[in-house]
This record gives sequence, C-alpha cells and structure tokens, in this order.
Amino acid sequence: GEVRRPAGEGGSGGEDEEELARLKGLISKVFEPYLAAYVKLERETLDGLLAAARKGTDEIDRDGMVPMFATANTLFLNIKSCMKRCTQLNTGQTLFSLYREFKAVLAAYAELLEKSLPAPLSSPYPGDTYAIKVDQAERICVTINTADYCATTIEMLQEQLSMKLDAAFRQHVDMEDESEAFFTAVAVALKVLSSGSACMLDAALNRMTKINWGAFTTVGDQSAYVADPDGKGADVQGTLSEVMPLVRSSLSEAYYSNFCDKFARAFVPRYVEGIYRCKRVGEYGGQQMLLDAHAIKSLLLGA
Repeated sequence: GEVRRPAGEGGSGGEDEEELARLKGLISKVFEPYLAAYVKLERETLDGLLAAARKGTDEIDRDGMVPMFATANTLFLNIKSCMKRCTQLNTGQTLFSLYREFKAVLAAYAELLEKSLPAPLSSPYPGDTYAIKVDQAERICVTINTADYCATTIEMLQEQLSMKLDAAFRQHVDMEDESEAFFTAVAVALKVLSSGSACMLDAALNRMTKINWGAFTTVGDQSAYVADPDGKGADVQGTLSEVMPLVRSSLSEAYYSNFCDKFARAFVPRYVEGIYRCKRVGEYGGQQMLLDAHAIKSLLLGA
C-alpha cells in the first residue's frame, strides 16, 4: 500500500515557514492587549538612562573619533535591544507603540542637551554674551558631537523600524522632528561655544580701553593686552592659547571650521566696539592700535 509521510516530515520548507509565521502572528495577537505593560516597562528603562543627563553629571566617552557623552551610545544600544526583544513578540501595534516611546525619549534627550547650555548675559559689547570657562567649553564641544551623533543615528533607526514593522504601520514611521531637534541643539551649542569663546577676550578688550592712547609718543611692540609676557593681566594671546587647542581637539574638522567662522563674526564687532570705547586717541596711539590689530589678526589666523 501507499506509505504516508509522518506529519511535519518533508513538504515545502517555504510552507513550513509561512505556517510558523501565521502561528506566531496569531499568538502575538492574543497577547497584544497585555503588551502595554511591557511597553511601559521598556519606556521606564530608557527614561532611567537619561538620569545622568538630567543631573548634568554625564560622563564623557573619549574612545571614539571625537568625545561624546556616554549616555548617547548607551541609549541607542538599549533602543536596539528593545527592538530586538519586541520583534520576537510582535511586529505590529506593540512595536509601533514602542517606536512612539523611542520618539518621546529621544525628544526629551535633545531638550536636555539644549537646556544644559549656558544662557546669554547682558554686556556693553554687541552680540550675544555668554560667560563660559575652558572646562565648560569642552562640555559644549561634547554636546555638539553628541547631538550630531544622535541626529544621524536616528535616520538609521527610522530605516530599521520601517523594515521590521508590519506593512500597515510602516508609512506612519517618521522621526524627522527628533532628528531636527538634535540638529537644533548642535546649532545652539555652536553659537554658545563661538560667542562664549569670543567673550573670553572681553577682559583683554577692557584692558585695551583703559590704556591712555593720547600719551603715546612712539610706536613700540604689541601692547600688553595683545600679548603680556609678564602675565600681569588678561591678554588675547594667552586666552586663545587656552581655548583654541581644546576646541580644535574636541571637534571634527568640519565643526571646528564652522566654529572658527562663527567665532570671528562674534569677536570682530566686540573688538570694534572696544576700539570706539577708547578715548582721546592720538596719532601715535592710533598707529599703535593698528600694529596691535595686525598682531591680533595673526594670532587668530594661527589659532
């Protein structure tokens, strides 16, 4: 008689896979109403990762091409793990709900990065004034790098989610707002860094305004506010030598170039205002100012 194959043996491998996928779908639909608690738990875990960022105690990871806050890498690694766990359970409503939690957490992180930046202060000099120190300048550089990393990584995350989600949900995946929020944080941080670094030179400019420019009878070497070998007060050379190498080593080449452009646009109006605040400038005093201006230009070009 005819020999029958036992159930499950032979047959098409493709049919078996389809049957397995169908069963998986049926099972996940049964549990779907109860997976809201799972989504909530994943959200709480991700929120917890932002604790250091909220406190302003986020550690700096210096192992990459540029320094970044450790939270960023940890956050995306956990998001990737969340996706992996969820796709084993459900690629429909539950994964889509998780995607919305990803959006919320990333938006919160972008806001935290931007809010960590110093606020502007009032000043007699034109433009925005930020009082930042050298160690703050480094953390602002790290903010730029971190926000840029997050913005570009979000684009890849969106692609991965679109691939894993059921067809009915794919068209609703959009993380452009979150990516844009991080790029906004980059722009604000660059503005604070460039303006704040220019403001570090205010002390040297204030020293310039106190010089008796009408008393000059000859033109000598560059003035002490430009470069003070005795270190008796603030000078342009000393300030630039503190901040510029730090910023250069902390940013990518593209962002450092952007910073330099913005720094020049922030500093020059303040320098011009400082010159106008100098009183009773004589002929030799004016020539000394011109010599100082050339010296400052050389210092800036060499920064």
